Amino acid sequence: MTIINISRQPYSSGDEICQEVVDQLNYKLVDKSEINNKIKEFHINFSDELHDLADEKEPGFFKHFFKNPQVYNCLLQAILFEEASLDNVVIKGRGGHYFLNQPYVLNVRIVAPFEARCANLVKAEGINPDAAEKLLEKKDHERENFISYLFKEDISEAAAYDLIFNHHKLDTDVIVSTILEYAKKIQESHALSDNEKEMFKCKSLEKRVEATLRKEISEHVHLKINCDKLGEIRISGFISDELERKHISELAQKCHGVTSVENDLDTIRMHKP
Repeated sequence: MTIINISRQPYSSGDEICQEVVDQLNYKLVDKSEINNKIKEFHINFSDELHDLADEKEPGFFKHFFKNPQVYNCLLQAILFEEASLDNVVIKGRGGHYFLNQPYVLNVRIVAPFEARCANLVKAEGINPDAAEKLLEKKDHERENFISYLFKEDISEAAAYDLIFNHHKLDTDVIVSTILEYAKKIQESHALSDNEKEMFKCKSLEKRVEATLRKEISEHVHLKINCDKLGEIRISGFISDELERKHISELAQKCHGVTSVENDLDTIRMHKP
């Protein structure tokens, strides 16, 4: 039918709405747990990145433990592009709407007033209202900084979404039925074609290779990864010596799904003698 991204404020009942959409459409749910499990299947170890980023902490935490946010971006895109190629998925959070914003994708945001979300938090966690306010303020701050740090975006920017719902004014049934209605309209006007599915698979492989290279080599090395035909990777950019050039080819070749590597890297002197 279509690809649906659902972003939500903490304790806005967005998780419940997301699950209801999944159940009614019989779609696959792609959430943080699913993404992390798939990243664990990669051929190199990204456990440090997964551990450091799992709770969407503030930038100071990231910069101390995880020095290259490009790696995480590439990992995330590799998984989400792969899932998008299968169609009929609901992606919960993780900034998917920043790079999955094509005409056949529906991007949704669920919000609610701070007071209403505090009440939901008190009910869910059994804590007192004062503690709930402090905890929610902290969660909001961390998530805003998570998005700003990794994607250079403002999570509250309305232009990033097709539909924004205030759950305090609209009940779950209304929100879910509206999401389903618009998903159907998108399907009727622009169903995901086989060529577009293939394009997503190629993008997924590009990002899988890039994540591997960014993990293993200096973040200051300029690289561009292209996959115009599934399995065939072309790498361009600039590196310091022939040894590094060979190392990059070997790393790319080991990535799952890569059948050939065309190495167009140029060797240049990085520093004056």
